[in-house]
Amino acid sequence: MDGTGSVIDRAAFEQMLFDAVTATDIRILACAPQARIVIDCSGRTAVIARGFTDRLSADQLVAAYAFLEHVELDVEPTPTTLIEAVPDGWWYASLLPGGRLALALFADPDTLPKRIALDPRVWRGALDETHFVREWIASAGFDPAARVRLASAGTSRLEQFCGPAWVAAGDAAITFDPLSSQGMTTALWSGRKAALAVLARVAGDEQPMERYAADLGDALGAYLKQRAIVYRYEERFAEQPFWRRRHAFIDGARAGTPSRRA
Repeated sequence: MDGTGSVIDRAAFEQMLFDAVTATDIRILACAPQARIVIDCSGRTAVIARGFTDRLSADQLVAAYAFLEHVELDVEPTPTTLIEAVPDGWWYASLLPGGRLALALFADPDTLPKRIALDPRVWRGALDETHFVREWIASAGFDPAARVRLASAGTSRLEQFCGPAWVAAGDAAITFDPLSSQGMTTALWSGRKAALAVLARVAGDEQPMERYAADLGDALGAYLKQRAIVYRYEERFAEQPFWRRRHAFIDGARAGTPSRRA
């Protein structure tokens, strides 16, 4: 939410991490072995943690997203990321390292255009209502026709971040509004802290695990306050349902935690 950012080549980044791990003495197993304690890094599904605790949701943000192909090869697209607010939500467009354009409309279920993932005309109609995103797609030579998918994108947290034999990290523990660009950073930060807490627990020290859970709670509280400030910047559509809910986030930020069970 602060300063400029970078577009990461996700495949290359993950390969770099994998190479770094394989260069150590860490064993990589393709099966599911028994273990004394497990770190759940399975993303929003939290396949292990959800068996022990509930997920609390702060909003119902969803994404209708697609990857656009570059068809006018004589045009060189600008390597940038663009965000544009619209009455019913906001659009995200970013040039990926492979040359495709990642495009998404973030909205609530009741403000997302009906059948947007099923009817190409609805997708194109919503895109035509933008200004900057529409112009960039046209001028850079991208084909707006693409397969549209839906995904959950809201802020949520586990009611508990750890238990006797498990601990959650990354999106399995906390999910952030994509506007924050915080997911990757928190995944790396929490993954490291969770691993150190597990090593301490195996050695008989519970304090690092308790501090880890407290640190996640503090990080969530700080994020909620910052999220409220960012959404407050958009005032043109303040009376529209999507933005009215976001302008009320400051009260949720003071409360400090999501509360709706997902």
